[in-house]
Amino acid sequence: MANKLKKEIKRINRIRKIGDDEKTLRIINKFLKEHPNNKELINQKLISLNNLGRFKELEKYKEDLILLKDLSDDYKNVDLIISRSYNLEELGHVKQATSLINKSLNYHPEDTDLINANMDLLENFQDNEDEYFLRDLISVNPNNSEAYNVLGRILAYKSESDEDPKFQEAMDCFDKSVEYTPEVYAGNETCVYIDKSNVLLDFKKYDDAIKTLDLIPDEHINSNIKYRQKAIIYNDLKKYDLALEYIDKAIDIEKDNVDPYLFEIKGKIYLCVKDYDEAIKWFDKALYEVDIFSIRDSTIIYKAIALKEKGKFEESLSLLNEIEENMVMVARGFTDKNYEKAQNIIKEINNLI
Repeated sequence: MANKLKKEIKRINRIRKIGDDEKTLRIINKFLKEHPNNKELINQKLISLNNLGRFKELEKYKEDLILLKDLSDDYKNVDLIISRSYNLEELGHVKQATSLINKSLNYHPEDTDLINANMDLLENFQDNEDEYFLRDLISVNPNNSEAYNVLGRILAYKSESDEDPKFQEAMDCFDKSVEYTPEVYAGNETCVYIDKSNVLLDFKKYDDAIKTLDLIPDEHINSNIKYRQKAIIYNDLKKYDLALEYIDKAIDIEKDNVDPYLFEIKGKIYLCVKDYDEAIKWFDKALYEVDIFSIRDSTIIYKAIALKEKGKFEESLSLLNEIEENMVMVARGFTDKNYEKAQNIIKEINNLI
């Protein structure tokens, strides 16, 4: 049957090329009766309806894809839910796809395919306006660990201070995310500890951040992140010896595949202790390795600061002028903070010359 279906899909493509969408649609409908969730057939039907200008029928078919006829039985069918969720995601119905996966997890809370699909889909929800959708997900499935984690991040960054009720609710969400981590994903709660510690660090709750990071086992694959974050914390606290100790641990763990960001952090620590030559050495190492422009720009800025402090104004200006404004961000209404910082330092240097 699988070979027959493949042959028919090839036949459909050939018929479409000669412009006979009516015949194409008849063949598709025939095989959809036997394979209602076949991704290729669904996409072919959408194309045919669009080409034929049958837009009302097209919209109705899209709605049928979102709705399930026998909810209680269909939500137990993992293959059906996974297939339908990907269909919906491709059609741009990400929230509906997420809702399907969320409901199905009530029946199969330990199914790794559903858990992975849930995590992939929830990556789309990071903005403030997604708060209420996430609350709806949790009301349907109170054990959705990933939904709690994403909601925790959103609530934290909507908080005006650590005394804001939303901040405390965010902390509760992180704790629930850990509590409801599926057994088949034991150890995945480490990702929640990292997210929670990032929030605590941003709100300068250093002691709580360190306590959270200490929950990550030394042997865990993400232990390097624990050491990296501790290095940032101790640098903020002006405990530079400890900061260097922890950043060296993080670098040592990664060894031959070190994240350039770690080199930048080490350079920043030396910048803080005013060892500008050592700082520049580590910034250069980071710039040699990095290929992500946002990180590259931040490293250039720190190196330019070190050069400025050494009185090498022309070299500093030359570096800063490499940073171009991100027009995509500007068009979306955001500020390119790296570009803004670079322009401010350029003004400072020009006032000194």
